[in-house]
Amino acid sequence: MSLIDGHIGREPDHTVENALIDMLNSHGAREGVALASYQRLAEESEDDGLRYVMRLILEDETRHHQQISEMLNNVHSVVWDLEIPPSVPAMSVRDDPVLRKETEKLLAFEKEEVRELRRMRKELRGAHGYPLLPLLVNLMLHDTAKHIEILRFIHSQTRRRRRR
Repeated sequence: MSLIDGHIGREPDHTVENALIDMLNSHGAREGVALASYQRLAEESEDDGLRYVMRLILEDETRHHQQISEMLNNVHSVVWDLEIPPSVPAMSVRDDPVLRKETEKLLAFEKEEVRELRRMRKELRGAHGYPLLPLLVNLMLHDTAKHIEILRFIHSQTRRRRRR
């Protein structure tokens, strides 16, 4: 029990947050080990293609490591009731017709991008001597799927609010 604003109350239950902190710490530590391995492979290989794809993974893993750190700071901020930067910023739901329209245009662009990348992948199946190109097209398809998910999220945050 604690005295808050002159009232006796219970300490907040941070069971969920503490579990998240443990999970994020564990994941962050594992990712740190993987980052070091990717870095070593990228630096030590004499194969240009291998170094290239290792750098692609390294860029993603570096970003993931930063995101895990920012997520951890968010959860710590709640538990400790203070702001810990860098963290994931807040995003509000708002009625923003301009953003909603732009998001819809970008979604259409990304969906067309999927069709073009699939056509490109089909053409590359017959092309020999370019082993990394089909891989890169597949990776672009994964990135495009990620972009679509992000844009759908943004669109969901710009929905019209019902008037009372």
